[in-house]
Amino acid sequence: MDTNSFKNFAAWLAIISMPIALMSTFLNVYWTNFNLLAFTSPAILLQEISDGSWLKITFLLDLFGYYLPLLPLAIYLPRLLNAESLPSVRMYTFLGLAYIICGAIGAVLCISILPSLADNYLQASGQEKVIYYTVFSAFFNGIFFGLWDLLDPILAGVWWLGIGYHMQSKWLLLGRVSMILGAFTLLTAIGYMLGKPDVEAMGLNIYLGLAPIWTAWVGIKMLRNQVSENGH
Repeated sequence: MDTNSFKNFAAWLAIISMPIALMSTFLNVYWTNFNLLAFTSPAILLQEISDGSWLKITFLLDLFGYYLPLLPLAIYLPRLLNAESLPSVRMYTFLGLAYIICGAIGAVLCISILPSLADNYLQASGQEKVIYYTVFSAFFNGIFFGLWDLLDPILAGVWWLGIGYHMQSKWLLLGRVSMILGAFTLLTAIGYMLGKPDVEAMGLNIYLGLAPIWTAWVGIKMLRNQVSENGH
């Protein structure tokens, strides 16, 4: 695949990812009866669901909406910004790729483990129910809080802040929006570490809504840049 083909591939993948990501977030809320606290506690989540199979669907959408489509985008951005040789951009890109991989691993674990545990919990009784709840809670807390609310927001937040700073010279507004996204994403981790659920939720909700828009926006900019280059 030549450079232009890879650029177009990364751009279209980024654009297509937006509706997939937003659908994942919507379905998570819809299938938990619009209980916004469902994903803050394994007990509340298990109380709201009647079938674990929908977890597989939403986290598949999560995997192909919020994570994997960003891989080629993150790889190509330094070249697009003519900043491949800058050590700081290399570091930001590494953190961005780490965020994508770690987040994708979390989604895959959710897909492969949580649905069956949820179904077993819903069908069990007595001591078995307690055991399934304990195991489900351990995986839930590790993925949602340890990976998605602590490690990933730090990696992604620094990536967006850093790459957004460099992006301003080419696309001023998009660069500033990138930095705003990075700041709110970091706020998720800060809120979690300080034990401030409201702060954590605010950062997470801004991330969930703005990250897909940012990704598609960058994809559109890349396509327009390609048209401009071909015009010359």
